[in-house]
Amino acid sequence: METQLMQDKFHTTTLKREGTVASYPLAELCEPGLMRAFLKEYGGFIKAMEPAAAGAYFAGWLSYPALACQMMMSLYGKKLELSLDNLNVDLYLHGERAALSFRLNKWAMEAEPAELSQRARWRNELLAAFYGDSVRPLLAAVSEACGVHIGQLWGQLPTRFQYGIDAVEAEAWPEPIRERVESDYMYLKQGLEGGVFGRAKNPFDVHFKLVPDLYNPDEQVRLKNACCYFYCTEGGYYCYTCPRISETEREKRRLEYIQQQQLTDGAR
Repeated sequence: METQLMQDKFHTTTLKREGTVASYPLAELCEPGLMRAFLKEYGGFIKAMEPAAAGAYFAGWLSYPALACQMMMSLYGKKLELSLDNLNVDLYLHGERAALSFRLNKWAMEAEPAELSQRARWRNELLAAFYGDSVRPLLAAVSEACGVHIGQLWGQLPTRFQYGIDAVEAEAWPEPIRERVESDYMYLKQGLEGGVFGRAKNPFDVHFKLVPDLYNPDEQVRLKNACCYFYCTEGGYYCYTCPRISETEREKRRLEYIQQQQLTDGAR
């Protein structure tokens, strides 16, 4: 069950995806030149007009192994081996869409301590190792390869991560497990020092601003924590939930959508 969840929800697996067109060991991608070559190839599939788009997209995809790390810990009480030497990124085609999958050389796990009093230390070491030793050097290489400030790259993770947490919490887990998910998530956001990430502040410790949903103004959606650079892809634009656009522009888009719906309904 746990391996299926990691594969289906968090793109973390030991299997090479059907339609894989290229594979890269993540340890090698810490070298900026090799990262640059990867982003160029990936950017071609997503029609990136600037390397920044491929870099930001890849940073966003890293939220999936991050969620795999978090959920193996919280749901199953296990540390999944996510060191760079054990990870590859597979670029594959899913229909017309280019996607990424994180493939482990081996599915290795370590159980949490039997004594509850020792779990806090185990959790801290697990998260600090993953973010400090795996994610941090990757994002440093991305930043050097594509020119996007590393703070913007870290900023790609929190929004996707929060939606992943929401999806897990919406399922029928026992209450003690749900409480552990929330407790571990709070520790990720507020317990880890910014230095683990190479930042003055923990990049997960953010406040999400809510705005009316474009399609249903009675509901609210989160603004993205950082621009995803979709506007730097062919035919792209600033997303409705982009933090770079003004509230005036967001309101204009809502009104335009409502007017378009009224015209569509009137033509039926």
